[in-house]
Amino acid sequence: MKETIPNHVAVIMDGNGRWAKLRNHSRSWGHIKGVDNVIEIVRAAADAKIKEVTLFAFSTENWNRSKKEVDTLLNIMRKFLKSKRDHIIKERIYLNVIGQREMIPKDLVQEIDQLDTLTKSNYQIKLNIAFSYGGKFDIIQGVNRYFEEHDKPITTDRLDEYLLVGNVDLLIRTGGEFRISNFLLWQIDYAELFFSPVLWPDFTKVDFIKIIEEVHKRERRFGKINESTD
Repeated sequence: MKETIPNHVAVIMDGNGRWAKLRNHSRSWGHIKGVDNVIEIVRAAADAKIKEVTLFAFSTENWNRSKKEVDTLLNIMRKFLKSKRDHIIKERIYLNVIGQREMIPKDLVQEIDQLDTLTKSNYQIKLNIAFSYGGKFDIIQGVNRYFEEHDKPITTDRLDEYLLVGNVDLLIRTGGEFRISNFLLWQIDYAELFFSPVLWPDFTKVDFIKIIEEVHKRERRFGKINESTD
């Protein structure tokens, strides 16, 4: 059996609100604590020779939450970009924020674009932050962009080129839930899935590496049959 290290790992960072509630704090406090994990997990991924990580930070559906929580999440993103800027640059991380930008406040878009420009030539690892992102939106925008440039039928290979990120090898969801939640629907068609019971603020690099080691031993067949075992 051939062992493979995933090139692209996606993570649904779930459990912030429940983590805070267990400690008699507000959901907002849970989101704030959850941010502390981001650089640690990305650093662990880089050490494991993973080339790309996509983190689900804010979905298109999250805009339907209370204004107070939405404002908190927007401010957390602002603070992350400012407070982690030096870490991101120093550790040669290319930061790429993907999502429905017209929904995001202009000042935050400017912060995103500035850090994107500063880190575009970084090579250690690519960090995609899915913010105001939905899998269905990604597919639709990819199809629309394709037909703006072509007048011939679209194919799966052609659509791949117009999506916001490429195919995913491993999808991790923390927090004990067993849903995809409209995340990278096209890109995870043959991804390995791992659902961790650990709430995101408690999710450590040790947890992350254990998952990588387990998945490293799985055989990915992409619909084919292994004649030696089947």
